[in-house]
Amino acid sequence: MNINTVTQYYQMKQIYDLAIKSGNLGIFYYNVERYGKSLFIANDIYANLIGLEPNELGLFKLEDFEESIITVEEDVTGKNDTKRMLGLLMEGRVDGTTDNILKVRNRKTKEELYLLSSSKIQSRFEDGSMREFGGFVIDVTTRIESEINKVVYAYTDDLTGLPNKRRLLKDMRERTSGIGIYMDLDNFKKVNDKYGHNNGDRVLKLFSAALQNVCSEFEHAYPYRLHGDEFFVFVESFDVSVV
Repeated sequence: MNINTVTQYYQMKQIYDLAIKSGNLGIFYYNVERYGKSLFIANDIYANLIGLEPNELGLFKLEDFEESIITVEEDVTGKNDTKRMLGLLMEGRVDGTTDNILKVRNRKTKEELYLLSSSKIQSRFEDGSMREFGGFVIDVTTRIESEINKVVYAYTDDLTGLPNKRRLLKDMRERTSGIGIYMDLDNFKKVNDKYGHNNGDRVLKLFSAALQNVCSEFEHAYPYRLHGDEFFVFVESFDVSVV
């Protein structure tokens, strides 16, 4: 390797390192042949995002990473079962690049973060299982929390905080059995007419809070506000034979 090649190499490495740092990219790399399945290499950015400490050889434990993983909310687009994906990667059952959202609790600060993780198998053993794979993670907490807030707003009644009709329609597509209870407040219009809409809103809030408290006493009972003084409770897996 001549002096020009060496110079170009270090110049490219500096550019590469700068790109990683400026992009706040956490880099990770697994080499089963060299380190086994339980250890991996990562840069400082990755370690700091998750709160990992290296062992005496400068390697990180897979079990420490797995212990930091917490459940991602159902409405987060791009989420995957991270532990399952790791298993598929180790078995070599993933082709191409995988991108998914994972949620971690930093082992040091206890802060909860959403990370976009992108990984790819670099080489395989003869049986197809993974020899090497690597990738990067980016902190996307602000973006994901913003999206979650939008989803929560779209499915929540502004006045009472109960799930709204849109949420009910979404939930009904996912639930297979149960019983629905429809209710409204008798003569509620008279409350608004006599005491004003502000007091009418207070009545709706009080009723909603009471309804939510009652539903919380039962397993799989879900209250909704449909419109005005109309409410709905769905009791999942309710046995109609007892009625």
